[in-house]
Amino acid sequence: MHTCAPSCQRDALSRPLFLMLLLALLLGAGLRFWRLDAESLWLDEVTSILLARSDIPTLIHTTAQDIHPPVYYALLHLWLRLGEGEFMARAFSAFVGVISIALIYRLGARLFGSEAGAASALLLAVSPLHIWYAQEVRMYILVTLWTLAGTYWLWRALQRDRWWQWLAYALCMALGLYTHYHAIFVLLFQNLFVAFCWLRSRERRRLACAWLLADVVIALLFLPWLPVLLNQVAQGGGGWVEKAIGHPSPRVLVETWIDYSVGSARQWYPLWLRRGGYLLFGLAAAWPFIALVARWRRKAKAAWSPLLYAAAYLVVPLLAIWAVSQVKPMYAGRYLLPFLPPYLLLLGCGVAQLPWKGVRLLMLAGLMAVSLVGVGLAASQLQKDDWRGLAAWIAAAAQPGDVVLCEPVWNYKPFEYYADGRVTAYHDWPISIAAHDDLGALLQPVVTGRTRLWLIWTPKHYSDPEGILQTYLDDRHNLLVRREMPGIGLISLYALGAAR
Repeated sequence: MHTCAPSCQRDALSRPLFLMLLLALLLGAGLRFWRLDAESLWLDEVTSILLARSDIPTLIHTTAQDIHPPVYYALLHLWLRLGEGEFMARAFSAFVGVISIALIYRLGARLFGSEAGAASALLLAVSPLHIWYAQEVRMYILVTLWTLAGTYWLWRALQRDRWWQWLAYALCMALGLYTHYHAIFVLLFQNLFVAFCWLRSRERRRLACAWLLADVVIALLFLPWLPVLLNQVAQGGGGWVEKAIGHPSPRVLVETWIDYSVGSARQWYPLWLRRGGYLLFGLAAAWPFIALVARWRRKAKAAWSPLLYAAAYLVVPLLAIWAVSQVKPMYAGRYLLPFLPPYLLLLGCGVAQLPWKGVRLLMLAGLMAVSLVGVGLAASQLQKDDWRGLAAWIAAAAQPGDVVLCEPVWNYKPFEYYADGRVTAYHDWPISIAAHDDLGALLQPVVTGRTRLWLIWTPKHYSDPEGILQTYLDDRHNLLVRREMPGIGLISLYALGAAR
């Protein structure tokens, strides 16, 4: 056993705490499976399904050409045997999200006791941000589970020093790296914490051997994919973050805290509730540190290493990504979900350490109420692009000889998913048309043999931010229809046989 990670015997799971955990699981499952198919799949979700439809060798090869590793897609490939509709495709993420609720309880109980673990589980159950990504056909919820599991097993290994705990830690983190590369920032925090433990340990040699072997296992497991990763980096993988988001300012760290607290629906909160919510979340997050300082001032015994573990789990990855993003932008909100659990662990610890049971219950109820308002507001607003409605509208109005051209070109994927072969979409179009002087020649293979062209253009996107293509078509062909679709952009129908 290592001195910086004292064994924390979980409190007995009393009937009230058991009911809290059961409520967390039932509420979390209900909120994640509720309205799974209410909104259309968006571009990245359809991309996930298209990749997962492939056989495993093709899936791995195709993923290597993309910017993400293959484990999520391989698991989704197996899951989609149950069905490929919106509900079933998203249900995999919802299921993973419910497992995360049970796991955060386990880690919270090990770190701070069962009451803190149950409070953390309830807060994760109603977390607007976690629910959002638990309802998407993407890998962010899965990498959050792997890294949470790895962090749990590392704490257990530092407590008990069993070889199988170190192995479980290594396997979880290797799976995390094979799911999303941002898992490496959790690995950074974990190694820094173990290094700190090593400096304070009375059994340095034993800890060093276990630590080194675990890292070797992770490295060996990831080694086959390392050349692919290096090639993806060399080809500018993830360059969309630089073009769409850019280098993060210090302000984005505050925005991340807000997202972790109330999710993306904050603009719809009443002002008083939003500010009150910030105050509640800020107080709950700060309380463990206030209580720790108070114990030190009273010269009382204080278990500071669990708090350090949870705080480092949150702070080290976020600051590291922020710093790296000053050179290579990668600070995108969807990539930051793996660092939500430690924030909720700190909130759970803060709730559990408040004086008087009534105050603790009131604070927990307040935090959950603010979160549930965010969940409800997010559900009441259309937030995903309505490709289902657009494809149905175009398919109903289409005639033989029509062709659809998307700008940016990759939007053909969600359109075709919902059009289901009723209308042809053109695929072989450049990502950016800025370098092409002769649009007529570029359009020639698109319009040859066609009588009408549907243009789906997303304004302000870096592929054609000024609408050069739309202007070109407006000047040369008769515009029959123009309609705006929120989130997607402008849809224009041109009669190709009637040149101006």
